[in-house]
Amino acid sequence: MASDLRPKSSKSRPAEDTSDLPAVTLASVRRYNKSQSSNPARRRGAPSQFTGSGADTRDPQLVGPTVSKLMADQGWEHRSAVGSVIGRWPSIAGENLAAHVEPESFDDNEGRLVLRAESTTWATQIRMLIPMLQGKLDDEVGPGIVRTIDVLGPATRGGHKGRKWVKGRGDRDTFG
Repeated sequence: MASDLRPKSSKSRPAEDTSDLPAVTLASVRRYNKSQSSNPARRRGAPSQFTGSGADTRDPQLVGPTVSKLMADQGWEHRSAVGSVIGRWPSIAGENLAAHVEPESFDDNEGRLVLRAESTTWATQIRMLIPMLQGKLDDEVGPGIVRTIDVLGPATRGGHKGRKWVKGRGDRDTFG
């Protein structure tokens, strides 16, 4: 009696054995692929939905090479290299020099690195070391990125405090 309750379709399809569901699913996928491969539009070069076993641009990519390619495409390598030099200043200049001289700015267009010394003595010392420092920077970021190095002395105190003040010898940063 249960067979009388099933709807009757105009097309009668042979009943599949659903006891082995993976085999039935695989057979269904194979039938679908066979019908797609016989489609003339597919044979004319229409892109397939699935990638093959070879490398493809749609495959997941590693982060390192992808970021490197993005930086190269955008022209950010120089800024990144100089930023890393400023961040690694103590290891490039040496601990003793980095304790007294720090990078203040970098102009990417002119290739100008500005260093700020804590005293005029250190500013004079670093000016004598510019050729050696230029060689280290060329090794770190590449030749021609940092073209000039300017060394500034200590920042002066801004203005005079109070109503009365006496004109003196300046900041006297080298006198103790």
